[in-house]
Amino acid sequence: MTAQPIDADVPTGDLTEYRLGQIERAVSTMAASMQDLVRIEQKHAETREALGRAFDAQKDDRERIRQLELQMVGVQQSRGWVQQYGSIVATALITGVLTQIIPHVLK
Repeated sequence: MTAQPIDADVPTGDLTEYRLGQIERAVSTMAASMQDLVRIEQKHAETREALGRAFDAQKDDRERIRQLELQMVGVQQSRGWVQQYGSIVATALITGVLTQIIPHVLK
């Protein structure tokens, strides 16, 4: 047995038209595939741009966070000073009040 060509069942007169039809279908399929590739490439480009913007924004956020962290060191230090000052003032007031009250209580 010999293998028959794929188009062996097509009459010879129509063989050229059959092959041209096959070529046209193949070209049409290739054109549709190219359109799909163009759409995919466009989506890819948009995604790449969006990722670039996101990473740039993240870099800006990192810098702002760093600046806030540096400011927080000063704020925390100032807060500590205010608490210490408040403790000193409260101690002084309590001492002053007690020095005024204790002599009258002990009489």
